[in-house]
Amino acid sequence: RERVRFRPVFLAKDRDPDAIYKYVQLPNGEERTLTPSEFDDPDSLPPGAKLFALDNLTSQRPAQGEDVRDFTFKGKKFSVGKGTFKTDERGLTALAGANRLGVSGVTLRYKRFLEDFPVKAITSVWNDTSTGSFTEAKSYVVQTSTKVIERCLLMTTDPGDLVLDPTCGSGTTAYVAEQWGRRWITCDTSRVPLALARQRLLTATFDYYELKEPARGPRGGFVYKRRQNQKGEEVGGIVPHITLKSIANNEPAAEEILVDRPEVQRGVVRVTGPFAFEATLPVAHGLDDEPETPGPGRVGVPPAKACVPPDFSKNHRDHVERMIDILRRSPALRLPGN
Repeated sequence: RERVRFRPVFLAKDRDPDAIYKYVQLPNGEERTLTPSEFDDPDSLPPGAKLFALDNLTSQRPAQGEDVRDFTFKGKKFSVGKGTFKTDERGLTALAGANRLGVSGVTLRYKRFLEDFPVKAITSVWNDTSTGSFTEAKSYVVQTSTKVIERCLLMTTDPGDLVLDPTCGSGTTAYVAEQWGRRWITCDTSRVPLALARQRLLTATFDYYELKEPARGPRGGFVYKRRQNQKGEEVGGIVPHITLKSIANNEPAAEEILVDRPEVQRGVVRVTGPFAFEATLPVAHGLDDEPETPGPGRVGVPPAKACVPPDFSKNHRDHVERMIDILRRSPALRLPGN
């Protein structure tokens, strides 16, 4: 478990409030429940309005030490039925001073604003990878969406890591790995997918990400920054994560890195780095025979015998021995045009 690498991937929270963010704090300090029209169209709210939820403030664990079971808020005493409050009296006082307490019915609750954490962790259901803007034209019958491969890669690797895909297809894994600064190896049993992947990589262009340590290349990591747009929305690769604990203990907000939002250096177009394209060609029955005049694009292989399947029983014990023999005799393949 200690050796397993996992980087959480987050999605931006929808601008529309979900079922729990049904309250609004207006710029003048007024707090109320959203109207049906505001719930359907949050953009109709005035600038500066903040959506919030009234979250649970109690814990089911038995009270102990400095835990409290009663707290007075705005002249009214609130008690917990079982368990205790999630923080001590000093923390509750800090929450009240920060205007982070609210009342739902007869229960004291914690005010959690939608902007406290503007993203949400991705779950195991990826509905957004097969519909809408993530659909893409396919050049290969079983081609996988780049968004699917991208998420798998971002969750399990870091820049500079090596990615292996033994079923190349249209080269989506190699393409995505190249896009995100990962090294890659891919292979297939047919020339068709390899040719498609080669063309795809040779014609691809990517963003250029700022590097933490340019001398080390991608392995040194990418640069992430906190940035906001004119609406105050978090659009950078670092976002704050304000929690009940951080407010109650007067601690700075934690920060989360969004691995899919590195800083992009504008005005720089990046292309695929150097890569090797290797293949073995069909061989004749007798590998000990010297080849005759090579055919075009088949250096060292007689054109008349190139399509004859080798007889493993006569020349090699198995396909592994045959492949090793081929590579030993012709370790490099030269095609027309170098």
